[in-house]
Amino acid sequence: MTSDDLDRLARNEKRIMDGQNINRIRDIPSFCYTSLSELREAKLSGKIKLTIGEGVMLQPDLFWAFATRGEIFAYIFWTAWPVIIGIAYIVTALISGKFLLLWGLVALGLGFFLSKPSTWGRVNPLVGIAGILCVILAFTNPVWAFIIAGIDAGYVFIATATLHTHMILMQRALASEVLFCYAYSNRIILVFDQNGKEINFAERIGQ
Repeated sequence: MTSDDLDRLARNEKRIMDGQNINRIRDIPSFCYTSLSELREAKLSGKIKLTIGEGVMLQPDLFWAFATRGEIFAYIFWTAWPVIIGIAYIVTALISGKFLLLWGLVALGLGFFLSKPSTWGRVNPLVGIAGILCVILAFTNPVWAFIIAGIDAGYVFIATATLHTHMILMQRALASEVLFCYAYSNRIILVFDQNGKEINFAERIGQ
């Protein structure tokens, strides 16, 4: 992390601090921990589980604000590939005259849809089946193999970008009390107890 990254992160943390009322964990109503170190220890010991809300995938501004330039570049790298592959489908269809290849755009969109965190556990087998079909059809029907490959491409690249985003935000929130309070109060970070029940102070204060 460069000095420029540190300065930018500090400025963005200050903006959040100035815009919210709760900037310390001890001030969160009825919360079970009083400091960030206690929270980290509870997470490491398995007393609580922290996850990133699905909405973060649709709210990239927070990631841009707290990621380093290298991390932002990595995110752009992963999210650019589906666009490049989509263009490849169009160009290949126009050059070859095989407009059936345009169905690859539909397959790519399906892969993007399946990459939502809420569907990961349920759709992994489908993505695996698509990969197997690609291998089989590569020897018998390369056009359809190329089309079906769009499902795996859309899934793998967007899911990787999402995981990357979640990992960075979690790391930053566990290093900054101000950011954790913001992420927790806005349900960007969700906290669950040992029984799997969500701890949500937003409900306690009537938000």
